[in-house]
Amino acid sequence: MDKKSTWLILYLPFLFLLGSAESKAGIPFRHATVITFDSITLYENRPAGTTAGTLGISPGNMLNAYTFSLVPGKGDCSNDLFIISEGNKVTTRAPLDYEEKKVHCIRVLATAQDGSTTERSFTIYLEDVNEQPTLDPVADQRLCFSLEPHVVQMQGATPGPEKKQKLSFSVRADGPELLDELQITPAGKLTFRVRQGMSGQTTITVAVKDDGGTENRGEDTFT
Repeated sequence: MDKKSTWLILYLPFLFLLGSAESKAGIPFRHATVITFDSITLYENRPAGTTAGTLGISPGNMLNAYTFSLVPGKGDCSNDLFIISEGNKVTTRAPLDYEEKKVHCIRVLATAQDGSTTERSFTIYLEDVNEQPTLDPVADQRLCFSLEPHVVQMQGATPGPEKKQKLSFSVRADGPELLDELQITPAGKLTFRVRQGMSGQTTITVAVKDDGGTENRGEDTFT
């Protein structure tokens, strides 16, 4: 006699409970809402109104528009240096100085039409730009002919805020026919001599240049 196996299959019902999160306003939402910040490279010394980045919402929801504002809280160390313009653009209030502060932070509040809110902090990095070297002005010189050259030592020559840069000097005159000699040393010592039998006026221009370059609107020369 063959043995037969019997299988008993049970279908057990399960109860799933669906819930929803609530915003600060007590209004339910279906997805977690996160503020996004699409940053743009921000260089120092740019004028007020320069854009640092654009705010957004993820996931996007065309049925629920948001407004953005800067609010106090954790990560608001530079709120006073930025504003939100054109609805979602973070822009500077004034030119920023890399040597003074190179990392900034803001805290943003997003408020939806339905009253729900969310907050998030962002870091903004400031990029360095080469700044002009410095040189003290030189007083006008009144000279009579002499076989000995006239020497003027340049004062106040620095590479500016970028202290480790190297300097070089150059010199020119708009009336070179009045001079027998015109040169300047790497240390900034200017030497010139009036040509015998000549009289008149000439402008001698000394330029100091650092080795920082002019990338991103930097400046490396001062005259």
